[in-house]
Amino acid sequence: ALLVWVVVLLLFRYISLASILSALLTLLDAIYLLPAVAYLPVLLICILLIIRHHSNIRRLIAGVEPQLNKSNIIKKLNH
Repeated sequence: ALLVWVVVLLLFRYISLASILSALLTLLDAIYLLPAVAYLPVLLICILLIIRHHSNIRRLIAGVEPQLNKSNIIKKLNH
């Protein structure tokens, strides 16, 4: 999941997209590798993450989600 997060971030520069796709990949891994009782907590965490990122998802769909760039990093470090 970490590798997916890094690759998605490098390719698209959206932290929220990288986080959501990594969570979904983790869920798919858990479903494939674990018994149902073990992957249910992962499912709940994934659902919570998607709920938490609902505004980011809307901005991604609308094409207005800010991308990660050097100026964004500098602004965050200064605050």
